Amino acid sequence: MAYCTLLHTPEGPTLVGIEEPERNLHPGILKDIAAIIKRLSQKIQVVITTHSSQLLDCFSLDDINSTTSVILLRKGKDSGTEAFLLDDLSLCREDLADWMASFGVGSAIYHSNLLQDMLEN
Repeated sequence: MAYCTLLHTPEGPTLVGIEEPERNLHPGILKDIAAIIKRLSQKIQVVITTHSSQLLDCFSLDDINSTTSVILLRKGKDSGTEAFLLDDLSLCREDLADWMASFGVGSAIYHSNLLQDMLEN
């Protein structure tokens, strides 16, 4: 309901953060949630956090290469947090881009060893 309110508010915030928008929702509704997030991001900047491969699979490679960025975070080797832009990683490895095109973005992140191999090297 809050997402729809943001969509129809004439003067809303310039940035909204949504933590785990998929939480406590049926997986069948994730495509609708992703569509709302995409529409909302045309008006304002939207930052979401998720651990859901199913939600990420609702964003196509075309979405990610144009208006959406996926930033992967992991604990640093010594301290702090390391951030990686998925676009940059997919440019480094053609098989990663192929995997995302075939099986989805979330699948590439959570269910393939391609990213883990890249990040360890």
